[in-house]
Amino acid sequence: MAVTVLVAGTLGYVQAHWRLAIDRSQYPCLDPHRVFLVTLGQAEPLPGTFVTFATKAVPLFEDGTLFTKQVVAGPGSTVHVGPDGVEVGGQSLPYSEYALDRLAKRAAGAVDLRPREYLIPKGHVFVAGTHPRSYDSRYYGPVPLAGMLGEATPLW
Repeated sequence: MAVTVLVAGTLGYVQAHWRLAIDRSQYPCLDPHRVFLVTLGQAEPLPGTFVTFATKAVPLFEDGTLFTKQVVAGPGSTVHVGPDGVEVGGQSLPYSEYALDRLAKRAAGAVDLRPREYLIPKGHVFVAGTHPRSYDSRYYGPVPLAGMLGEATPLW
């Protein structure tokens, strides 16, 4: 009986603090990583960390779909979108030309692709993947921290 209570208590503790995130997509957006340990909780993630968040108002996906991406920049950083790609905090994001080309082909005038610059608002982060086909903030903009499930650590 004591072993059963110990196991149940341990599982409850684990479920309250951690989750596994598994990238099952055809093109892993954070190549070579496909499995992440997500530490649940609200924190303002630093650039370079991985986060798992629930989508809201993201085209092509139902609200609540979980994404894991890498934080590129936080509130107050400048995002510049131009014909040559996307820069965040003065650094060019790889594969941005590919993202802009895909947007232009799909948008048919529905998305404003003119050069522009904006600041990442308070309470938001800009996220990106490492694969050319990663669907990230280059497509849907900064992500609210309120939707963050937690910080993700790559396992393999």
